[in-house]
Amino acid sequence: MKYSVWKWMFGISLTILILLIVFTFIIWALINATGAFATTVMGGLDIPHLHFDEFLVDSVGSPMFYAYVIDLAMLLPSLIMLIINKKQ
Repeated sequence: MKYSVWKWMFGISLTILILLIVFTFIIWALINATGAFATTVMGGLDIPHLHFDEFLVDSVGSPMFYAYVIDLAMLLPSLIMLIINKKQ
């Protein structure tokens, strides 16, 4: 394939990876905010919170996990081919 195709594939996959990371942080924050709000509304004093590493461990096997795997499967070969086919 041409160098420009690998360059576009790398750019698209890098953009998707950044958006996935931002989306993951937003979902984690919404889960914590919803839990805190629900606990406050129900009259509980102890506000539970979900640590980010626990959130990531629980997401293995979820559609979000497979979105990361597919994106990395597209990102790594395009990066390798960009390095191999480097223009002089």
